[in-house]
Amino acid sequence: MMDPIEQRLKKAHQAWEQSLQRPILDLRRSLQDRPTEHLARLAGAVLQGAQVQLAHFGAPLVLQLPAFAPPPGREIPTATQALLLYYLVTADGAPLSGRWVAFRELPGGSFYHEAFQGYAGSRLAAYFGNALPAFEQACQTQGGQKSDFAETAFRFEAFPRLPLLAVLWAGDEEFASRGAILFDSTACHYLPIDACAIVGSSLVQRLIRTGEQLGEKASSTSTTPLTAME
Repeated sequence: MMDPIEQRLKKAHQAWEQSLQRPILDLRRSLQDRPTEHLARLAGAVLQGAQVQLAHFGAPLVLQLPAFAPPPGREIPTATQALLLYYLVTADGAPLSGRWVAFRELPGGSFYHEAFQGYAGSRLAAYFGNALPAFEQACQTQGGQKSDFAETAFRFEAFPRLPLLAVLWAGDEEFASRGAILFDSTACHYLPIDACAIVGSSLVQRLIRTGEQLGEKASSTSTTPLTAME
């Protein structure tokens, strides 16, 4: 059964998708006016014939030129299309800083930080709790790379030049477990702040769904599901 937060997120996501049709058309027109080779270089994308290719959380995405639309037979979800187009429009080639920051430290992020933490880091902590092995397995299943930022932290490539860091700190008798989604400090050189929030919440959703799937698989072969591991 879907939890209340997930229900609200699903409704908000559906409403957002419905509102994207016009912006997607505008973004495509904007991209068509730009030199394609320069655009691809700034975004870290690959030009292959009449296609722009890049990866989103490890999954290959392709847009056909000159329309910047998915090729026939290769559907891309509306929300993912919008994020990809925003990424291509916004990318300015800024080198990554290697400095991880909270959402509130990004330009324009302070006003929305509390809401973002509620459906990102706090959801991670609420779902995984102190089950660090379960969190690690979910991150690895989704292609995350272990980071030395914290004891339990994994790096993900949302787009070629937009890394995210998922972190979970175990709780103790005094403090509850804590979670966070962090960004390279250059994130807004590659996505607007509201799109950064969408990408961050998308990563959390991926990890929770993976944790649920792994937990169901484990419960069929063991009396101790992943979500109960301490």
